Parts: sequence; C-alpha cells; structure tokens
Amino acid sequence: MVKEIFEAHNLLLGFLTERNQRFVRDIGLSEHLDSTAFCFNTDSGRYVTLCAEGLPPKEQDFVLAHELGHIFMGHLTERRNCTSDEAEHMANIFGAVMLALSLYDEYKKTEAHTMTAGRDSSEKERGT
Repeated sequence: MVKEIFEAHNLLLGFLTERNQRFVRDIGLSEHLDSTAFCFNTDSGRYVTLCAEGLPPKEQDFVLAHELGHIFMGHLTERRNCTSDEAEHMANIFGAVMLALSLYDEYKKTEAHTMTAGRDSSEKERGT
C-alpha cells in the first residue's frame, strides 16, 4: 500500500544499494547513510526516498510511511517552521496513522467478504 502511494504521486523510491550509497556521498548527504530511510528534494524538484535493504516488510512500510510524512507535510522545503525533533515526531505520527488506516481498510474488506460469505451460506441453507 505504501509503495503504491509513491507511484501514484510520482515520487522516486529506491534502496540503499552500493551504487546509491555512492550517489548519496557524491551529492553530499553521506550523514544519512546510517538511516533506515531518508528523503530529499532534487534540484529539479523531484522527491527521492532511499530505504535500507533487508528491512522486515512491516518495518519497511512504517519507515516509508514516515518518509511520506516528511514529504507531504512540507518538511523538505526551505520554509519549514518546525525543529528537526518536531518534524520527526510529526512524521512518526503520520506514518502510524497511515498504517492504521491501511489496516482498517483491510479489516473492512475482510469483514465485508465475511459478511457476504455468511449471507451466501445462510441463503443456501434456506434454499433462496
């Protein structure tokens, strides 16, 4: 679900492969290489998010949702009015809420399927 949001908004998403690590060093962002993920704005205005390889799927989803929080809340612009700690806290909340809503959507789909399946079997039992 999270990766689909990157695609829908034309946001670049990649992993911290050796090649991308060299690129990060070349553009002067090597302080982020120890992060599980980080995002930045290119000179052309595109947002790029790079994520560590090998994270468990649920952790990767949260980390990427957190990075989307930075992007969607405008933390990468020069006009940002919050401290780094505030930005991190806000991005954590954004990521948590985003994943909670995703889980709720999945629950509702399952519930709707279960209710439909239950109704179908009840109708069969009644012969309708």
